[in-house]
Amino acid sequence: MDINTRDIGYFLAVAHAGNLAGASRACHVTEAALSKAIGRVEIAVGFPVFERSKKGMVLTQAGKVIHTHAVRIRHEHDDTMSLAADMRSGVVGFLRVGATRPVYDGFVAPAIAQLIREQPGLELRVVLDIAGSLTTMLELGQLDLVFAPIIGTPARNLEVTQFGHDELTVVARTGHPFFRKRSKTMADLLQYSWIIPPRHTSATSWLEERFAAAGLAPPKVVLEVDYAGSATIDLAAATDLLLLSPGAGPSRGGQKCVRRIDIPELEFKRPVYAIARRGCYWSLSMRALVNALSQK
Repeated sequence: MDINTRDIGYFLAVAHAGNLAGASRACHVTEAALSKAIGRVEIAVGFPVFERSKKGMVLTQAGKVIHTHAVRIRHEHDDTMSLAADMRSGVVGFLRVGATRPVYDGFVAPAIAQLIREQPGLELRVVLDIAGSLTTMLELGQLDLVFAPIIGTPARNLEVTQFGHDELTVVARTGHPFFRKRSKTMADLLQYSWIIPPRHTSATSWLEERFAAAGLAPPKVVLEVDYAGSATIDLAAATDLLLLSPGAGPSRGGQKCVRRIDIPELEFKRPVYAIARRGCYWSLSMRALVNALSQK
């Protein structure tokens, strides 16, 4: 019995989610359909691929081996379909893109607008999340391209192309008492509470490392928020909270509601990359989107 590509996709989704419920939401199919698909995979290979418990589903040792090959098959299938689409139409296709929210706002959305004008028949799906989750989806074949900052060395199975920088900025309301200090130091920032991205993100890790390097305790956090959009900037402007935000500007809507805190230890620009699976087929649409980004 052969395994069809749809069942392979369902198998990978369950392995990634660790349960049927999460995979059901990701795949937009019922848990019963997923359960049947996993059953067909296990019949085809001749052994269980998951250990099932009340806590969820975990790959068996044999299942881990199958998973490695299934990922490769999924990638090859997606690359083949992208190649076929290019051969049929030259440009029109379906592109799955992931981006961090600040990178999407600052870079990707304008580039997509240009791409749609050039390729009006193109369809896109955009996923906004943190960089780590997006690269995992890329590796599983759920995305074609990811646009995100990378701190450190990229994984060997990823191909990266830099197209810009994403600045990490600390801001506070314009009338914040911090700005009345004559000499401003890192230690002074610990007098106030903070709004930061989630603790597992690279931006927050960088901030905590800066304070540690100065021999200081980490900042006191009262709010973690995934994205420092206009509502979060308004919150900082209405309180004495300090805000760490990728790409946060000193003004919004023509009014100077927040102001950048200039301390040398907290000046940091991190490179932003277009990220693809190493060795994947670069469709014409993928190339066109990256080219549009490089022109911004």
